[in-house]
Amino acid sequence: MKYSEMRVDFLGAARVIDNFIDGTMEPYSYEDYLRDFINHSDYFLQKSNGKPYSKPVSESNGECDCISDMYSFDFKLFTSQSKLQAAKILSPSIQEIMPGVISFGLSEKHEGVPGYKPITYSIPYAVFRSLNRNEMIEIREKKEKEDVLEKDVSQIIKTFETKKNIMLFFPYNFNFDSNDNFEQGRKLAFDGLNADFKYLFQYRMDRLPEYDTYVSFIYEKENFVIGKWTGAKLEFVEMIPVYKSSLYCELWHIAEG
Repeated sequence: MKYSEMRVDFLGAARVIDNFIDGTMEPYSYEDYLRDFINHSDYFLQKSNGKPYSKPVSESNGECDCISDMYSFDFKLFTSQSKLQAAKILSPSIQEIMPGVISFGLSEKHEGVPGYKPITYSIPYAVFRSLNRNEMIEIREKKEKEDVLEKDVSQIIKTFETKKNIMLFFPYNFNFDSNDNFEQGRKLAFDGLNADFKYLFQYRMDRLPEYDTYVSFIYEKENFVIGKWTGAKLEFVEMIPVYKSSLYCELWHIAEG
């Protein structure tokens, strides 16, 4: 297995955009299935002294998204705003007519609809791979952002300035056509994240060393992987089967079924 053989596939609008599936589907957020995974995490349950994490009753005072009496943190999507916008308006619509009955339709914007035009979006790992630390900070400090790329870069850096413990959910599936070494493939995924985003993590560590930073992603479709920034690099913490969240599996099967 080689790094060059690794694919990074976006999870799609149904699993990333809140309430993308219309109809009889109960309101949902990607944060809901992340909490499911966290509540099956030995690492995080140890931090909460065995007590489950929950959603805050209100976020009016800046409450974290995933809370317990002992430890709390925020969830953040680790991708560009332009990518999320493109996914929302260019993905085929999905409607649950009744449980088990799904209808697929046209996207919100498509050729033939008045006002339709192609959307330009940035791919965060490709963008940050090409930026050095000084270039990254220069974009963040510019008062007027010139294009989509600069707006996306600034938005992602701003996420890294969050004054809370955070879990960044990288909404992509790392996978290989032929995976004959499961642990080696997972290591290659971490190597890629470390190489592409090292300046971002160092930036956060320099400014907010008192807060924890986690990154999570999907690996080979069926595994939710958690890593933690240690000050030098992202390191593997834990892997949880995706079947531990019935919501995640439902969204996955609807979108790809």
